Amino acid sequence: MPESHLHRTTQKDIALLAKVDRTTVSLALRNHPSIPKTTQQRIKDIANRLNYSPDPMLSALIHYRNRKQTRSFQGTLAWLVNHQPVDAWREISVFCEYFEGASRQAKNYGYNIEVFHLHDEGMTPAKMARIFRSRNVSGILLCPQPLPNTRLAFPWERFSVVNFGYSLSHPQFHTTASTQFRAMTETMRQLYSLGYKRIGFACSLLTDKRTDHNYLAGYFVEKYLNEEKIDIPPFDEEVASASTFLKWYTRYHLDAIVTNNPRILGIIRQTGLQVPKDLGVACPTLPPPASNSSGLSGIYENSVEVGKAAVDFLVAKLQHGERGIPEQPYYIHVPGIWMPGRTLVRRKSALPGEVEGSVLPRRKQRQPN
Repeated sequence: MPESHLHRTTQKDIALLAKVDRTTVSLALRNHPSIPKTTQQRIKDIANRLNYSPDPMLSALIHYRNRKQTRSFQGTLAWLVNHQPVDAWREISVFCEYFEGASRQAKNYGYNIEVFHLHDEGMTPAKMARIFRSRNVSGILLCPQPLPNTRLAFPWERFSVVNFGYSLSHPQFHTTASTQFRAMTETMRQLYSLGYKRIGFACSLLTDKRTDHNYLAGYFVEKYLNEEKIDIPPFDEEVASASTFLKWYTRYHLDAIVTNNPRILGIIRQTGLQVPKDLGVACPTLPPPASNSSGLSGIYENSVEVGKAAVDFLVAKLQHGERGIPEQPYYIHVPGIWMPGRTLVRRKSALPGEVEGSVLPRRKQRQPN
């Protein structure tokens, strides 16, 4: 081995000392499952002893060449579904947009996405893992789980995994999601800027639980910062009826609500109230614009972009050879887009000279005595 401090250690140097070929070194340093764990560790120990680090110029050149080349077929990524019935996820527009965005982005990398169901007849997690290995499927996109706090048993060790949202509680994987907390805070700010003062939270509490309570948290934060009080209890849209909604509306003298389900508009119509004349309605989880026939005002989550981000994340993990449950899971949040809609109007109480999209000044923070 050259001993000059000017010599930069290469993978060839490591291969000579480890008595393997350079390709084995490259795969071992990327944690490729084809290289036994003991061999990977031996090669990494030699690399550390030689103070090896990748050549940044060479890495940049390889990245440039890869970008210039037409993407050839790289393989299949799994869209792993844990729903019963197996196609129930297709009834949820947000999940379909995740899949659409992921499928588009996968093609840019040379992958296709195939749907696999954990609840197919006779299927077990071990059998599914064998199918993946036989077909050389190394990357998994986890379709959002059907219920909050789901625990999912699977032999994850040989696979790179990216999850969607917060419905999976264990194990914890790298995750992509919309900026749910920020979507709610932005929705509340828009309502305050339009002059609404008595804003109620009329969301499905089950759906809010699926999102790690990001929506309820955003609602409470903005309400306290603007009013310094929390005086309107949440209304569970999941079990709402016209009579229970009207009772809640009347008792708390509401002039607007935030909701995560457009069906609340039908319930409001049954009460005889008119939107937006009597009650403003905003939604931080709008369906795709083409499906928003009610003209709801609120935040479009841009779920196609969430799907694309998930594939970017997954392909990066595959390229770096990261497999199994990560020691430190990362989260990528994709912001939504405010859509003015037809279910809000400017109230007479709005501040003079304000324009839509502005935010009321917050109350001054109380100073400690």
